Amino acid sequence: MRLRIKLIDLLVTLSIIAVICAIALPPDFWDRFDRNPDNTYPISQVLPAGLTSTAAGGPRIVLLDRRFDNTGDEQFEFVLLNSSESDIFYFGYTPTSFRPRMWEGKVSPLYKKEVRIGDTWEDQKQRWCGNGATQMRLKPGHAGRFTAWRHADQLMVRFGVYCSPVEEGQFTESTIVWSPVIESRPSDTP
Repeated sequence: MRLRIKLIDLLVTLSIIAVICAIALPPDFWDRFDRNPDNTYPISQVLPAGLTSTAAGGPRIVLLDRRFDNTGDEQFEFVLLNSSESDIFYFGYTPTSFRPRMWEGKVSPLYKKEVRIGDTWEDQKQRWCGNGATQMRLKPGHAGRFTAWRHADQLMVRFGVYCSPVEEGQFTESTIVWSPVIESRPSDTP
């Protein structure tokens, strides 16, 4: 009987502690113990085997998939990868900037989109709010997937991510890593 009372007392005490922790600790408290805060994996685990040869040559963006939504806009699945010998840094959202947390292997860089109009590339402002974004690290030999969109009337697009080899580095036009140029095909219909 005494053992049962002690067990009940212990459960009540633990419940009270759990409630106090839930109220007193900030919502992202446990995120600091995340084993993979960059949310990236070795290139071979993110990039399909047939595309691993495209991983050579430093930071790159590789197109994995493209599909249409019901409005005629097109969604692209990219891989941002680092095949260099040192870390690179980019500005983006952390995996815990979202609830629920982004799925494993997904990154969310604040990418730049440009549309080809005539002979020039025109910047299409993405209007990122930046709330929750920070400088993110991409370790050597690691990669993460991200998604971007093209509106149906944008016939030729490219996507870029500002990358720097230096933490707290300057992100300038010369530090952009570009995706391949993506053209709509005559057969592209939703």
